[in-house]
Amino acid sequence: MGRPVWRADLLESVDGPPGSFDRTHYHPQLQGWEPGRRVYDRDLSAHPVEWVGARLAGLETLLAEAGVAADPAYAGDAEALRGCLAEIMGTAGRLLERVRRGELARPPGGPGGEPARLGWL
Repeated sequence: MGRPVWRADLLESVDGPPGSFDRTHYHPQLQGWEPGRRVYDRDLSAHPVEWVGARLAGLETLLAEAGVAADPAYAGDAEALRGCLAEIMGTAGRLLERVRRGELARPPGGPGGEPARLGWL
């Protein structure tokens, strides 16, 4: 494992309806461990699991867009990843469904909840 090269954030506003994915975006490039620019894509918000699956299925393109130099050794990794896509997408879909049902990612209870952590220590 090395440093990350790409990231998708499947987010939505706290005050929005569950499943809106109105803050969903991705970072096509990272600088070290820090995310680069945010890119909002309507297809990602409309169909997040399928969109991420399609991106992962095209790992070679994803790596090229992330600025990762091509390496013949990545072909095996890409094929192995494609072999796991159904499991990855199924797990992500089940977790997001639990969020929509209110089982996961619920705001803290009580008045005002806990203070938000806005940065790293």
